[in-house]
Amino acid sequence: MLNKASAALEDANSTLEGVLGGVDYNDQNKLGDAKQRDTTLHKLVQHFAQVDLKNRSLSEPDMLGPTPIADACRAARNRPSARVHHRSGQA
Repeated sequence: MLNKASAALEDANSTLEGVLGGVDYNDQNKLGDAKQRDTTLHKLVQHFAQVDLKNRSLSEPDMLGPTPIADACRAARNRPSARVHHRSGQA
């Protein structure tokens, strides 16, 4: 699914051409078995969920491509499960 999403982002935004397409989120050699891969990718999504993807925070409006793609990224950021909880200043 992430491979398809990356391809869609590239297709929607020519400035990303060649940036995301070379990433294989199913590569066991780089991301490990299914459980390790899920953990790693979960952490990746959590990290980017903390990034403000609103147009006012980007260098160019709709930098992520068409509204449905940007909206999906924003929605992921707003899900309670995507938020990182900090205790005693620890991440």
